[in-house]
Amino acid sequence: MSDLFSWALAPFSACACSLTLGALVLILLLFLLSWRGRVKRRHGARGPFPPGPTGWPLLGNLPQLDLHHLPQELMRLSKKYGPVFSVRLGTTKVVVVSGYKTVHDALLRHGNEFCERPVYPLIENNGLNNGVLWRRGEGHRVLRRFTLTTLRNLGLGQRSIEEHIIKESSFLLQQIGHHEGEPFEPFDSLNSAVANIICSMLFGQRYEYDDEKFVQLLHLLNEDFVLLGNASAKVYNFCPFMHYLPGSHQKLVANVGRIIKFINSKMNQHLYAESKLTPEDYIDAFLMQGAEQKNNDETLYSKGTLTLVLHDLFGSGVVTTSTTLRWALLLMVTHPEVQSKVQAEIDEVLGSCHPTMEDRERLPYTNAVVHEVQRYANILPLGLPRATSSDVNFLGFFISKGTYIIPLLHAVLRDENYWTTPYDFNPSHFLNNEGTFDLPAAFLPFGAGPRLCIGEKLARVELFIFFSTLLQNFSFEAPPGHPLPDLTPIDGLACGPKGYDLCAVRR
Repeated sequence: MSDLFSWALAPFSACACSLTLGALVLILLLFLLSWRGRVKRRHGARGPFPPGPTGWPLLGNLPQLDLHHLPQELMRLSKKYGPVFSVRLGTTKVVVVSGYKTVHDALLRHGNEFCERPVYPLIENNGLNNGVLWRRGEGHRVLRRFTLTTLRNLGLGQRSIEEHIIKESSFLLQQIGHHEGEPFEPFDSLNSAVANIICSMLFGQRYEYDDEKFVQLLHLLNEDFVLLGNASAKVYNFCPFMHYLPGSHQKLVANVGRIIKFINSKMNQHLYAESKLTPEDYIDAFLMQGAEQKNNDETLYSKGTLTLVLHDLFGSGVVTTSTTLRWALLLMVTHPEVQSKVQAEIDEVLGSCHPTMEDRERLPYTNAVVHEVQRYANILPLGLPRATSSDVNFLGFFISKGTYIIPLLHAVLRDENYWTTPYDFNPSHFLNNEGTFDLPAAFLPFGAGPRLCIGEKLARVELFIFFSTLLQNFSFEAPPGHPLPDLTPIDGLACGPKGYDLCAVRR
């Protein structure tokens, strides 16, 4: 009976198998047609995705890259795959644009398409994505316009801010003079001088160089710029499950909390500003703008936003400029012949008169040295990360909206097509045959386009005045019996020099 039953059902079982097999074949055909369509669209009018090395499952190219020397690694890959290529960091596809022409095209000619910020877990998980530096969308443009306008109203680009920097440089000279030619680490002095300029604009206040709480706060800011860009951070940002594991990202959380606490204390002292007629600093201006829009439920000008904007402006306004100045003094120690030429030019042109921005044309060599310090120091070699704000066809490749972009500034400031000795410290990069200052197109330490550094103008004034004033008054040397300091940078978001001691000898 059972045999008879099996025989009776056999045609139906065969039919079921045929149907199942047919369904699988149909699904496979549909998949292949769909895949072919996607490939055709991707490689058709819109172009292919940028090429790059084959990665590991889940980890992508992370195991194949030296994350401690990522800028150099990406330059190596660009020689193989071209000026536009891709890497996979974890499960995230990243497009790298390398070399002056390519970066210029991306950030300027296609500036609107390359102006967004990607989701950056270390920033997002610390609540810092709603300031002005890391914010995405229209909110960034609104806050950027407000910030630039407010800083101009507070003296940026005017003689008043220059006079303030000149005054602060006199305090810096006194602080360095206290060492009486004995070895010291210039880190704290330079940090405090630069910080006092931005503090006066943001908080309406300056601090003494021996204020321990303030000095400690500046250490936290500098440490954060290392933590945001070291090898551990690079892995964390593309493998965010590490959030629950111990590591340097936990230290960043603690640092940010302490800095925010300081900023909130400054902000709370200004709450009366809503009734002022004229703002005296950035906090005043922001609170007054918020008071005007208090009935707007969607206003950006909340006190929570102000805290994060202040964090962005305070951190970026201090660390990048002070780091560049630390490189400047280090390079004068290791290149005494350059230091002597700067001092001879200042002595001949200015004598004992204090340097000003008007003197730049009369001090072409000094101006060239300041710019070469920025180029050589290369403190933001990966730039700040970008993302595409829309689908874009770029140099024959199709890059979809939201793609993570690395504008490789390291490859711009080391581009052999524009710098005769890209890996050497050479002020002649900024001098023409007549010995006058000449600015090459490939000088992009501040980035370019809609995300150009907000503090570019302020940094230019600070760097020239602080540097020329210091060399007018001191000669900087390695401590007697000590080898010359190491020029290997520290890995981080802002790549500063390793700690070093020097002697400042009065001239």
